[in-house]
Amino acid sequence: MARIPGLKTKIVVSSTDEKIDPVGVMVGSKGDRINTVLSLLDGEKIDFVENNGDSKQMIKNCLKPAHVDTIEIKDKKAIVTMDESQKPLAIGK
Repeated sequence: MARIPGLKTKIVVSSTDEKIDPVGVMVGSKGDRINTVLSLLDGEKIDFVENNGDSKQMIKNCLKPAHVDTIEIKDKKAIVTMDESQKPLAIGK
């Protein structure tokens, strides 16, 4: 989970049961679960990102809608390169 209080939260979710959509579970039927949480956060946005086991793809998904050029994972750290113009999109500003 990553959060900029008052602005945006991104939460990575997964399921051990391939029949269950973890993002759908978090949002709820007709958005009922997420709407309850959003009402408490005074307009803060929440994005759910599915972790399918591919670390590089998950990082790309977390940074959407920004375009990522490369991702290098070393010692449990990721080095992401992108055009400077993509940074505001990556952090949600």
